[in-house]
Amino acid sequence: MTSNGRGAEEAPDEGPDHHEYPGYSDPIVRWWTGGPPRPVPPPLEINTVPVVATTTVLWFVAFLVLLPFRERMAEAGNGDWVWVCLAAAGLGLLGTWYCVRRDQAIRRDAQRRDDQRRDDQRRAATERTPGTGRQPGSGTGTAGTESSGDQGA
Repeated sequence: MTSNGRGAEEAPDEGPDHHEYPGYSDPIVRWWTGGPPRPVPPPLEINTVPVVATTTVLWFVAFLVLLPFRERMAEAGNGDWVWVCLAAAGLGLLGTWYCVRRDQAIRRDAQRRDDQRRDDQRRAATERTPGTGRQPGSGTGTAGTESSGDQGA
């Protein structure tokens, strides 16, 4: 037996794929999946505020629909349903507040990253081409033609 209490024949595979894709070394898993695992897609970014707000409104509507039947539901042993709907609507309000704050923070962070990227690009452009401002009498262009025009007058 090894130090972990397992026999040598029970030791897990130690290949590079073992930790990234647990169970992929199993031949049945390989047969079932049909090959190597596909890459994980990027997370889907959606506006969560309408989803959470709509669900909250639906829970509150369910509360209002069940409220007149509260006593009858209590007699049938389902009296908690009304309060479950109200609690869900309250948690939905909290979730809506959270989603609004999260979206604001994401927008602020994106704006901050864009501003930082623009500043970095400007800084890199000025460091890459120092002295881009023209000094009088140096180089070619209008400065050279003015000096030759002044001599002829």
